[in-house]
Amino acid sequence: MSHSYAIGNLVLPLLWQGTRVALPQSFSPGQFAREVADSGATVFPGVPFMFERIKALEPIDRPPASLRLLITAGARIDAGTVSWFRRHLDRKVHSFYGSSETGGIAYDDLACGARCSGLPRAPTRSEPPGGPRRLSR
Repeated sequence: MSHSYAIGNLVLPLLWQGTRVALPQSFSPGQFAREVADSGATVFPGVPFMFERIKALEPIDRPPASLRLLITAGARIDAGTVSWFRRHLDRKVHSFYGSSETGGIAYDDLACGARCSGLPRAPTRSEPPGGPRRLSR
């Protein structure tokens, strides 16, 4: 938990919302569906290799309906893996681009196509106190 993705998806929800977090001793693809069911997890923030390992176990038990959101970050996920999750587990794996470095640049919502890396977050404008100023030479 030493980078922005872990802090933003684990630590801050705990502090700000009192969100319950399930942290298994280690990641076990074969136990994914059972651990989700046992913990009552609603969100699974992972990295591409975790989704690849779950996919490699086919056939796999479907996760419970309580699992409403799958998020991947840290690297580009293979489009075939995203498609597999949609077809076999009826879940969309959302890509959260830039979260490891900056806290999130783009997120692929439902309007974003299968080959899309995400839609930019709302534009942000930063101005110094007192409004914009021209620098003198």
